[in-house]
Amino acid sequence: MFLLRASPYNPPSIPPGRLETQVATVELTKENFQDIVGNNDFVVIDFWAPWCGPCRSFAPTYEAASEKHADIVFGKVNTEEEQELAGYFQIRSIPTLMIFR
Repeated sequence: MFLLRASPYNPPSIPPGRLETQVATVELTKENFQDIVGNNDFVVIDFWAPWCGPCRSFAPTYEAASEKHADIVFGKVNTEEEQELAGYFQIRSIPTLMIFR
């Protein structure tokens, strides 16, 4: 039997909205969208929906790209749950990618 102990590691302070590089993709909502986009140099956003076959097919490729490029924030917006964001950006077909710098 192995016992794991919590380490006394205290992570460095990260400014609000700034993401740690270990996160592959982040779910964007109307509550965190401005903070994430405003506090990161480069953000790629995938607008998708759970019922969308092409979105589900594209997801592994998007996830792999996010793991390969840890210096870029890769976000996902579920257009079913975040209809206000999808409407604001006039998303008419999915998947749709947007890049913010």
